[in-house]
Amino acid sequence: MNKRIVLALLFVVALPMFGGANRWTAGAPPQAECDTNYIRCSAAAGLAVDPLNENILYVAFSTGKQQASDRHGIWRSDDGGTTWTRLPVGEIDWPVAVRISPVDGTLYLLTRSSLYRSPNGGALWYKMTSPAFYVDSTDLICDPLDASVLYLAQANACGFGNCIEGGVKRSSDRGQHWSDAGLKKVTVSQLAIDPIDSSTVYAVSDGRLYQSGNRGGSWKAITPAGAPSISTVAVDPTVSTVVYTTGGTYSAPLTGIYKSTDRARTWRLLQDETFKPGGPNILAIDALHPLQLLATNGYGTVIRSTNGGESWTLFNDGLAGAGVRQLIIGASGTTFHAVADSGFVFHYRIAHPRRRVAGK
Repeated sequence: MNKRIVLALLFVVALPMFGGANRWTAGAPPQAECDTNYIRCSAAAGLAVDPLNENILYVAFSTGKQQASDRHGIWRSDDGGTTWTRLPVGEIDWPVAVRISPVDGTLYLLTRSSLYRSPNGGALWYKMTSPAFYVDSTDLICDPLDASVLYLAQANACGFGNCIEGGVKRSSDRGQHWSDAGLKKVTVSQLAIDPIDSSTVYAVSDGRLYQSGNRGGSWKAITPAGAPSISTVAVDPTVSTVVYTTGGTYSAPLTGIYKSTDRARTWRLLQDETFKPGGPNILAIDALHPLQLLATNGYGTVIRSTNGGESWTLFNDGLAGAGVRQLIIGASGTTFHAVADSGFVFHYRIAHPRRRVAGK
């Protein structure tokens, strides 16, 4: 296990001031000026939290304008989301995801057609080589054991007279060069990687779930029987034989969350009375207490489990109607972050009452 992961698991600090305690509270860079030519004039495209310091957050925004006065680009907060500073990445196209390498803390910003890397928390950026002339990138993951290895997901699309073949790309030099890693000619929407055995990679493609045991050399379908349409996959960060996936999208409503305890060989359907039709459905696993899960349900409603998905409760106070599309649990397991379709970012901190000292 690498040094950063060990430090993250031993992470003990005073709780950061994420908005209000025991309730979701909005907190993000100022709302962008809307351009009527765009339906979504300010959308949060990706959020990342430093695994060693949950006060440090990064969020990327896509907007209808790219002037310095609006949100477009990537921002950093050093106080848990209360105040934000725009990072000097320069002019970029539409952001897709923000990722942090758990090995060395390298920060990545993925846009639809480019990848940017910062070795120093966003102070300085390098533009990486694109895998193709015209790219429609959808996701990026970092190898949890080797800082030089990245995986990129792409859509199967054509534009400007050029076509790409979708699938997965792999880089072994931090994004300088790329090679095919399988699933060509299909759209891959999400990737996940085994945190213990990083040769095992998972991919969601066109509603199906795939697994590679050789770093993308070959893939096999592992979609749970009966799942209407797979929308996301998540791997337990401490017991990597435990894998979760959600079955359901807007067109194929959620039937439940599927759980495997044998690295996706067999699946069990978790069902709960809180589950409702709707999507997209996303999952977040607490790295320190992996029995704590967050998920979306019923068109973005957030639900929470503290027993590995066996039962769930609503965890949506302050988020009504927000339409959550990304969830992150901080290193302490008591701070949570949500990105909403509205373009807003929300924060939640569990505040525990102080114990009374005997005799006082």
